[in-house]
Amino acid sequence: MLCDLGADVVKIEPPDGDVTRLWGKVIAGLPGYYHQQNAGKRNICVDLRAPGARELMLEMAAEADIVIENYRPDVMDRLGLGYDDLSAVNPELIMLSISGFGRNGPESHRAAYAPIVHAETGLMARQAQRWDIPFSDLPLSVADTNASLHGLVGLLAAVIQRHSTGQGQHIDIAMMDATIATDDQTHYAIEAAGGSGPLPNETWETGAGPVLVSADIRYFWKQLSTCLDVADPATPETPFKEKIALRRACIKAYMSQLDSLEAVEAGMAKMNLAWGEVRDPTDIVNQVTVKHRGVITQVDDRQGGTRPVTQSPYRFSKAKSGVRGPAPYRGEHNHEVLVQWLGKSDQDIEALGVQKILQETGVSDKITLTDLDATAASAEDGAEQLELESIHDFATKLTLPGSKDALEHYVNWQIALRAGGAPDGVDFDPDKVPDFAPLSINLDLTTACNYQCDHCVDLDILNTGIRYEHDKLMSSIELMAKRGLKSVIVIGGGEPTLYPKFAEAIRFMKELKLQVAIVSNGTGNKKIAEVADCMDSQDWVRLSLDSGTDPTFQAMHNPRKDFKLEDICAVVPSIKAANPDLTVGFSYIVTWQGAFINDTNIVENLHEIARAAKLAKDNEFSYISFKPFLTRDELNNAEVIDIKAQENLANTIERYSVL
Repeated sequence: MLCDLGADVVKIEPPDGDVTRLWGKVIAGLPGYYHQQNAGKRNICVDLRAPGARELMLEMAAEADIVIENYRPDVMDRLGLGYDDLSAVNPELIMLSISGFGRNGPESHRAAYAPIVHAETGLMARQAQRWDIPFSDLPLSVADTNASLHGLVGLLAAVIQRHSTGQGQHIDIAMMDATIATDDQTHYAIEAAGGSGPLPNETWETGAGPVLVSADIRYFWKQLSTCLDVADPATPETPFKEKIALRRACIKAYMSQLDSLEAVEAGMAKMNLAWGEVRDPTDIVNQVTVKHRGVITQVDDRQGGTRPVTQSPYRFSKAKSGVRGPAPYRGEHNHEVLVQWLGKSDQDIEALGVQKILQETGVSDKITLTDLDATAASAEDGAEQLELESIHDFATKLTLPGSKDALEHYVNWQIALRAGGAPDGVDFDPDKVPDFAPLSINLDLTTACNYQCDHCVDLDILNTGIRYEHDKLMSSIELMAKRGLKSVIVIGGGEPTLYPKFAEAIRFMKELKLQVAIVSNGTGNKKIAEVADCMDSQDWVRLSLDSGTDPTFQAMHNPRKDFKLEDICAVVPSIKAANPDLTVGFSYIVTWQGAFINDTNIVENLHEIARAAKLAKDNEFSYISFKPFLTRDELNNAEVIDIKAQENLANTIERYSVL
């Protein structure tokens, strides 16, 4: 809106990109939400956590009129970029901070997404009452829009005041305040929402009334059982669907006995769950309905066509306003802005790139992949190419010296045993079983895991404390190696690098001349780098990452600590440096809207394939592999894509036009 009114707006985008670039209808190969909300802005890409980034931001703040941020209230201060820091270099600076529950007060710490605010402010109940439907989230992010609108008004008022006082100030906008203050135009034409927002939201009845909890049923149960010691009503033998039903009933019973909002708050706080009371509109005072006056305009889509975006709602009798151009690519204006605002030289800007402060200069949102199909359309001129090829031959990875002869001898012995004797000239002793073991085994080193994936098929066994006696485990592997074992794939029920004697186990297996493969979630990459020197060209490491941006990575894997996708990938070059011959792969299970397992909707990642491929390339991975998301057939436990999931996948591919 500021841009539409004529301001020079520079968006500071993180290296992993704005997640809203992935939202909305695809036009000319690019999703539309980001382009609607960012039309006409300029963009630089800065890693605010990088050493030296704070100094660059202070330089920019010294030249700016306004700074807008919407982190949680403590983030900017922790970065050294709070209002006191910025106003010290620019006393006339106006800073706008937007958060869910405001910067001060008893709930300032609470996480807030638009659905939470819709529940707390009565909008969800208003929708349910109007259409006689169950409680469900609104189809539009009214809370986000209202906060932005009120933020704009506050900024313009502060600019006017600055003309008379010469001083800036800090504006605190809470989504709760802004939404209660206005009942937006969407309530005149709202439709029943069959689904919820990007988080899995569900409404539960309590003794104090209905509340919305932003948590999938499996994660809710995990938090309830681990944080509040609620006993599991199911047993290991309970069928899975019955187990989910029993646990859902247990959650329902727990929620229903919470007889006050204070009890709900206490329970949700212990489980670290975001929640909101589904309030009745009569609880909200002084709400005002405001009709929104808007039009749609076309802007250049930067691919030879146009795309629709929302036009500015302001109409002036003696001034012009409106969309001034398309949304920027990530880091498109790095050079331009730093030259114009700060007078930086080419050498200065290049140095910022070397220091990883400034990133992604001029990168298009769309990364063209070379299609393996010879009939595929050629890539656009000038687009970055990522060559894809089948470089990891799983069919022959176990063709190692001695394995074929050992297997042939064992098979012939079994044939002779069943035939009652061997042909003349063939050595056969029915009482002496040939020394033989599996050619390859998957070794679950530990149940310990530092992720909390909602869709995990091993959820019931993770972090149970079950463990090996290390010496016996190594003795078993040594015995199998003597009998023909050639390959060990080290995986988890959990994360293998969490095994206390991980390095010792890997080095022991290499001393036995075994092929060793490590399948990891990437959080133990430094441990892998420490043992890489003992591995050789037949060995490999595969990191199960399944995402191209950190927001999707966080939503999909729910790491227990502050593990970020880019940080995990950044360690891969050190693994390769320790052993250039070691193959390190980026594993990507492709999911899509509607993918479903174990009563859980799987986070969608189909639209991030290209970003993942570029991430793998930039961080020196040997390859990236793609596999469709599969479920287990109830009859034979085979991995399958069910019919409904296939339909959803086809619709998603058509929607995104990814491949």
